[in-house]
Amino acid sequence: MEKYFINKFVVTLMVLLTMLVGTSTIMAAKMARLSIDELTNQAVVVAVVKIEATEVATESQRQIHTEVEKPYIRHTAFILKKIKGKNISAKKISFLSTIGLIAGNKYIVFLSSKETNAEPIVSINGYAALVISLVSMKSGFQEGVRVPESYISIPDSFSKEPGETAKNELPAHAWIKYEDLINYLRK
Repeated sequence: MEKYFINKFVVTLMVLLTMLVGTSTIMAAKMARLSIDELTNQAVVVAVVKIEATEVATESQRQIHTEVEKPYIRHTAFILKKIKGKNISAKKISFLSTIGLIAGNKYIVFLSSKETNAEPIVSINGYAALVISLVSMKSGFQEGVRVPESYISIPDSFSKEPGETAKNELPAHAWIKYEDLINYLRK
């Protein structure tokens, strides 16, 4: 009977340790939340773009949580407004993202590059491509920017509208007035 109790205790201890290690691994794989200022400072290019075309790229990225190679998506876009980027003089830009952006839509993109001559990549796993759209705000319809607040924090000084959610849960994104964000990024 005593031997059975010890074996059961060891098995229970191993299961608990496995759960603890598994939980810490999942927690470590979650992306850190960045501020708009941090994104701007880390970016090589910040611009307002209109997506012209998208295609699956030959480059890929190993996914942290699954260890599976996932191909990047290459976007070609017209530069509508350059906010940051000394070496950008062209009217078009090509960049990579892990998230597909929709052709014809406008975005504010924060692009980084790991190598000097490498094609730029949308920061924080593609979540730093902020869609611009006409939005119903308290003051009427205006151009707004959708910010995923799970990944990007925005200063309290911004007037923001919560995103629509089901079941009255905390919104995963907020809308900010386009002109307010552009003026803030240019300061």
